[in-house]
Amino acid sequence: MSSINKHKILANLASLKITVACLILFMVITILGTLYQVDHGINEARETFFSSWFIMFMGVIPFPGGQLILWIFAVNLLSSCFTKIGFRLNKLGIWFSHIGLLVLCLSAFYTYMFSVEARLQLVEGESSQFAQVDDKWELAVWFEKNGSRFV
Repeated sequence: MSSINKHKILANLASLKITVACLILFMVITILGTLYQVDHGINEARETFFSSWFIMFMGVIPFPGGQLILWIFAVNLLSSCFTKIGFRLNKLGIWFSHIGLLVLCLSAFYTYMFSVEARLQLVEGESSQFAQVDDKWELAVWFEKNGSRFV
């Protein structure tokens, strides 16, 4: 592949139209996910809208999911850094804002991959070693000996 073709591909990936489309899709999917959450709960809304690559809107219309929009936005942002901004000192603020958005995209992906959402209800002065995870089940067995528990 020649250098001109690579630059043209990067320039197309850095299109402002893609950026605006991704931002509009983020807005639409956030509204749809929030409305869906009212009847179906936060876990199902997160899995259906934000953690999926595609959504079947109204059961028949394919619509991009949160994962797909996030990856397209990240690629668009990264390619715009290298094609449109340039490496000049007077563009440092623009670089920081773009890098901040890239960190936001990477942290969203990291949260998707490695987070566990749990609940822990405590009253003042109380402590606990256990938290409740609503979407995962666990069987815990312990034995009591002389009033103390052994796991």
